Amino acid sequence: MEKPAIFKKIDIMSSLPSTNAKIIVHLSNATVEICEGTCQQTIQAVLSALNSIC
Repeated sequence: MEKPAIFKKIDIMSSLPSTNAKIIVHLSNATVEICEGTCQQTIQAVLSALNSIC
């Protein structure tokens, strides 16, 4: 049985312009932004996909 993901709020100081995204992941060749209000299932799917390619 797969364990559910555990999430923790992290505050990130950035010099980037304001964005509505609440989660921003910078990779060497891409940036992933997840907006506030995104359902947990979508967040888990995105993070799982990132995990499989990194």
